Amino acid sequence: MSSCSLMSAPVRPALGERNRKCRPETTIPQTVLLPNNMASMSPSIEPKDLLARLDRIGAALRDSGHAMALLALGSVGLDSERLDRYSDLDFFVVVESGHKARYIENLDWLAVAHPLAWHFRNTVDGHKALMTDGIFCEFAVFELQELDRIPFAPGRIVWRRADVDESIAIPRRPMPDTQLPDEAWIVGEALSCLFVGLQRWHRGERLSAGRMVQGTQSTD
Repeated sequence: MSSCSLMSAPVRPALGERNRKCRPETTIPQTVLLPNNMASMSPSIEPKDLLARLDRIGAALRDSGHAMALLALGSVGLDSERLDRYSDLDFFVVVESGHKARYIENLDWLAVAHPLAWHFRNTVDGHKALMTDGIFCEFAVFELQELDRIPFAPGRIVWRRADVDESIAIPRRPMPDTQLPDEAWIVGEALSCLFVGLQRWHRGERLSAGRMVQGTQSTD
């Protein structure tokens, strides 16, 4: 008997579940699931290993045919004082015009640097990927002309073709200034999230309520 069948004894539905139709089970694509052997991945990664891996990715791109540059960002870029064993690899891959889709849809160039355990396309421009030794990557692929309209923090050139200027690592559109909210805004947001979370809890939307209480806003 399916989970949608009626019980032999009448059961009053929980608040928020009344008149809700049974939904079919959802199958999550295998590429989105994290690998089962995550716990066995090496915990001994050091900053030098991360930088060496970037060098290998750069070499793989050099040999891939249509790549132009590899820009390292964040702690593996210019913010190296934050680099530690828990850092991941944030980078941009710059490719020739007309070849962006190939580098996004086929990650063979990345697997050359090290085999992949898991990956998924998290944006239209790139992926998140986990290598088999536990090094995590988050990257985007752009054609050279696209960089003119993309705001990003200045990066570090890991590899570039001889015909690519060093200025590629300097954004044409800098990151927007971030201004921290004042105390009144913080208190107001906290109180409103608590109130809305309580309302959703009484409605029966327990997961949404938990998110609101923890400060993650979502639409009604």
